[in-house]
Amino acid sequence: MVGFIAGTFAMSLTSGGIGLYPLAIASVYKLYDVPVDVGQAFGWVLWTAQTLLVILAGSISALLLTFVSKKS
Repeated sequence: MVGFIAGTFAMSLTSGGIGLYPLAIASVYKLYDVPVDVGQAFGWVLWTAQTLLVILAGSISALLLTFVSKKS
């Protein structure tokens, strides 16, 4: 939970959290004796998954919006 809270602040400080998000996750997980490389790798995996989800959901929404607006 602490890692996700730190990630939230990292996302708001930089544009999309690129670069800072994995560092924030790694630094928080280091407090729990998780190696820094594992924390950074996990941070990059989370950042990539969130970014792809936003792109995918935005693309689907844009496509659906064109079909819905044509009907009305």
